Amino acid sequence: MSSRRVCVGDVFTFPVGDEHLGVVQVVGIYAKDVLYFAVFEPVALPLLTGVPEDATTTQVLFLAPSLDALIHVGRWKYAANSPVQCGSLLPAYKETLGVGSHVNVVDFSGELRRPASEAEADRLTNRVVVAPIRIEKAVRAHCGLEPWHDAFDRLKPGATATTSEMFG
Repeated sequence: MSSRRVCVGDVFTFPVGDEHLGVVQVVGIYAKDVLYFAVFEPVALPLLTGVPEDATTTQVLFLAPSLDALIHVGRWKYAANSPVQCGSLLPAYKETLGVGSHVNVVDFSGELRRPASEAEADRLTNRVVVAPIRIEKAVRAHCGLEPWHDAFDRLKPGATATTSEMFG
């Protein structure tokens, strides 16, 4: 069980089948408890040289707001802290205020917000926090170890507009 505080840049690994490790990095935080995980191509165990953070320079497979449950129970193992290189992929969302149709564009952290145009409100999605096990299942499905589900498509970068696009 981990008592270490999770920080932006932290890299974790988890088993994917018998021959690979999934590599995830905390690339942002919403409020205090929701972590944005970037998921990279699984690392082959025979090739692992003790530097899974090198995977953080590869293409992002999935990007998801989630919780730290699998870190704290020890299933996701801390590997290193490495600079975040995919921050430009962090999403923006819409939030509806009160009853009615007043919609704001909100950055990934919840700190930046502004009124949304009608087109932006149509394009953006609401923030949905997924369980960390869904991230694992998406990685296993990517590797052909279990069935692909349409819900995994929403974890792909680019499924919604980015904070960079919406706020410059």
